[in-house]
Amino acid sequence: MKPSRIEKARLSNMAHQVTSKPTLLLLLLELSIICLLLPLISANDNTDKVIDLLQGHRSKRFVEVPRSWRYTRHAIDVLKHDLNNNDLYFCRGDAFRGVQCPEEPFCAAWDQICDGEQICALEHRAECLERSEASFGRMDSRLCDGDENPKWCHWKYQAPVRCGEDIFLGPNRRKYRIQSPGYPDLYPGDYYCFWTISVPEGHTMTVEFKRFETEPNYDLVSLGTGYNRENERSVIIFNHSGLKKPSPSKFDVNSNTVWLTFKSDDWENFKGFSIEFMDGEKNHFGVLGRSPFNQEPNRDCGGKILMQPDKETAVHSPRHPRFYPNNIECEWVVSIEEGLRIRIHFEAFDVEEVKDHLSVGNGVSSRRAPILYKYSSRTKPADIISRGSDVWFKFVTSIAVARTGFNAILTEQPINDCGGIFTVPSHGKMSFGSQDYPNNYPADTDCLWQFRSGSNRRIHIGFKDFDSEYAYDVMRIGNGFEPNVNGSNIEIEHSGDSLPGYSEPGDLVFESAGPVAWLDFKADDFNQKKGFRFNVYNEDSSPWVVAESISYGEPTSDTDVLVVGFSVGSELPGIQLQDQEVDDPNAHQGSDQDATNGGKTEPEPQEPEPQEPEPQEPENVDVVTDQNQDQVNTDGNSDTQRPPKRGGKKPKKNKKPTTQAPTTEEPTTTTMAVTTTEAVMTTEEETTSSDADAEDSSSYSSDYESGFSTSSSN
Repeated sequence: MKPSRIEKARLSNMAHQVTSKPTLLLLLLELSIICLLLPLISANDNTDKVIDLLQGHRSKRFVEVPRSWRYTRHAIDVLKHDLNNNDLYFCRGDAFRGVQCPEEPFCAAWDQICDGEQICALEHRAECLERSEASFGRMDSRLCDGDENPKWCHWKYQAPVRCGEDIFLGPNRRKYRIQSPGYPDLYPGDYYCFWTISVPEGHTMTVEFKRFETEPNYDLVSLGTGYNRENERSVIIFNHSGLKKPSPSKFDVNSNTVWLTFKSDDWENFKGFSIEFMDGEKNHFGVLGRSPFNQEPNRDCGGKILMQPDKETAVHSPRHPRFYPNNIECEWVVSIEEGLRIRIHFEAFDVEEVKDHLSVGNGVSSRRAPILYKYSSRTKPADIISRGSDVWFKFVTSIAVARTGFNAILTEQPINDCGGIFTVPSHGKMSFGSQDYPNNYPADTDCLWQFRSGSNRRIHIGFKDFDSEYAYDVMRIGNGFEPNVNGSNIEIEHSGDSLPGYSEPGDLVFESAGPVAWLDFKADDFNQKKGFRFNVYNEDSSPWVVAESISYGEPTSDTDVLVVGFSVGSELPGIQLQDQEVDDPNAHQGSDQDATNGGKTEPEPQEPEPQEPEPQEPENVDVVTDQNQDQVNTDGNSDTQRPPKRGGKKPKKNKKPTTQAPTTEEPTTTTMAVTTTEAVMTTEEETTSSDADAEDSSSYSSDYESGFSTSSSN
């Protein structure tokens, strides 16, 4: 009987279910295999750990192929950090040797860690277990297992893989040839390898270079005695490279242990080297290898350089841009005019790291604390600004390996500190700039510069550049040592993008009335600009010749002529000078004459008419500038006295005279012209006053010493 349609459908479903179960099982099996293989696929950085997990052995770690030196250094740094956090350290400071046993004189090599045989703390294990039981109530072997502690096991897998090996030459093997990785093919890039070769105690060793070919100055081979590869005293061959064998290529070593290192960069690769080591008991070459560091360096380089202001000066390593020579020690001293600073900008810098280095410092002696100390790199250092007018350079190179060196450009640098107190030298100039000049000055700047002449002369200021926010970031100049609260000693106030006084770069902008002056700058917190730069001179060394001769003497006639002369070397538009007042010494001789005229009395003084005063010969001659011309009293009187001199006598107060002829004075204003101007003023001889009054009227008093000299001219 044939099955019905319903039965056929039921049989079909059953068959589908039967066939689908193996498919599901296969899928689960595939997923399981993938999960097992996934750790193997991603275990390139920890292959030995995966093998230990699968095979369960703890004897020796899987020997990996050495990695690049960049990767190895990173692995060493990470491992060192982990060990130090547990108060553990590398064996003898060498990351390839293993771990130093705490408080014990021996080490546990990486292969000896977690191998089933305890080395560290084995002698004190029983005591350690007893102490742990007394402390915790039970024995805790984790504190006493030493290098078999499970915590140490993962460090074993993080240990760096060494390129090189330790070799012992004995009766069965009296010589051994070491070759670079891949020899005679090209060695790999960015590799660091080291070998240690030993012979029995009391024996010596011989070394012979069979072949040598590495990238010059970059792929280096060094050789020395003992185990410490960092000790320069043990070095026999230091960082040798190139296409020639070292000289001598065959030599004896007066030691039973020799180390060899090879370091390559990640650029060009060559065939490498082949070096043969032999037990020197029966073989000798007759040439003993010696340390090359005993050679005296060549100091026939460097020198003194006088730098010209406003000009660039270059200091560079010998032979730059070609490779500099080895084993040299060069010193340069660069000087500029007193009062100026030096900016050092490095346009090129490529110096072998560690061994070759450059130092830069202030002053004229390299024994002073440097600004840049033993810098060696391929990266240019930041710009350096000296603290004075002298800087020194010291460049030292080792006995091997050279680079292209450095090239430094030196320029005059303004003093761009935020204010300060400065003594202007008698010769030369001082150059100043706003804070961070030529970059934008910071917001809310408030700086005050105070200047004092070193030779008690006047101070000259000229601007080379000016750019500030108009009407908000303001520069001011004045006489005295600081601005008065009421602003009475402000002579110049300026802002904007033009030079003060509409002058040109190099023009004289301000001349002080005495040996002190100040300049301040205040800015708000908006729209910062480049700022300004100015030069400050002592009058003796100023490029702007401002000569004067003011003299007093006995009158030789009824009219005494006083000549005041100013000479300026070039056109100086917009010059603003402080008031210069000159008192006529003959103006107050009337008192003496009153005493000899039989007691004659003069009429009481009368006030002059302010509209049109009668012309009279002036008793006091005032020389003022255009800036202060508006301050002259229109009533013709100019009896205002200057502040007293610092440390001098105070001027006597003017008493109302009992007898004095009525006088009407017209102030005489002499404006300093662009070129030489000469003002000639005559005074008629007046009646003399008392000697004390004459002394007071002829004295020049201020808060600083007067820079004027007086002499008479007829």
